[in-house]
Amino acid sequence: MGAPLMGELRELFRDLFAATERWLFDPVPSHALLINRVGLGLVLFLAYGSRIGMIDVLYGPEGMVGAAFFERYPEEPNVGWPGVYAFTQLRHVQSVEFIYALYTLLLASSLAFAAGLWPRVTGTAALVLHILFVGRNPGATWGWATMIKPFLFYAILAARRDQWSILHAIRARRGVSGPPIEWTIAGWPLRLLQVHVACVFFVLWDRFDEGSWLEGQMLSAALVSRDWGRLDVDWFPYFEWLEFFGVAALVLECGAAIMLWVPKVGRWWALALIGMFATLVVTTAVGWWDFMMLFALTAFLPNEWLAAMLRPIGMAPAEGAVT
Repeated sequence: MGAPLMGELRELFRDLFAATERWLFDPVPSHALLINRVGLGLVLFLAYGSRIGMIDVLYGPEGMVGAAFFERYPEEPNVGWPGVYAFTQLRHVQSVEFIYALYTLLLASSLAFAAGLWPRVTGTAALVLHILFVGRNPGATWGWATMIKPFLFYAILAARRDQWSILHAIRARRGVSGPPIEWTIAGWPLRLLQVHVACVFFVLWDRFDEGSWLEGQMLSAALVSRDWGRLDVDWFPYFEWLEFFGVAALVLECGAAIMLWVPKVGRWWALALIGMFATLVVTTAVGWWDFMMLFALTAFLPNEWLAAMLRPIGMAPAEGAVT
């Protein structure tokens, strides 16, 4: 009895391993990661571009916890964030011109990455510089600045020069034919992104310990907050409705870690989350988190939906084309 059982178990594990290998490494369409390459590159460009007038204060040697501070107080090497951020070299740079040069390079590389210009090189440069600037002054960013790092990394892993760029679009507009585009990639960068997005929602389960979340009050609190509310609207008459949507948001976010993987359900769950984050983009100001999640969640949408959306702008093959 033991030998047949062991044989069945070996066969089961062999099948599971083969299925996992296919899930990770079989080719998949590249459209979700193309969206993330363009979208996350633009998020990084716009986030830093919107702070051009604050470079001296946020990142300069005379700014917050800059080189001048450490000259005056050398006994405080980790002031503010002890032991949390390893890449803090820019805190000790004494040249404001050098900071400006790196800042300019970050803007240029993130925009080039979004545009598909040498994406692995420009994406890597943008990611490294972003890590350095977050380490320079982590207090100047929201949670999005930390979470975008792995998401960018997965988009860089999947990036290829022949999978659409602004140059492809210009050539196509001029009627100039280029080399054929390969619209598939190895599956593992997409799978890493999917697993990481699910883990983000798994962490949110701690909201079940907070009465304000369970009662649906967090959405109304964000909308009326002086810091987070984006619209000058009197929300008080709508608080009962807002409580309903607050509880719905709690269910959507806390259920996502599991429901995103359920066949034929995950796509609709992801679409509902995208709608939620799109609404939050309009109504709240919480850094660039909502924008980042809008792009990351496309990893769970069916490829035929993404291809239909991207085809008019040349970021997907013609309908019926062999890829």
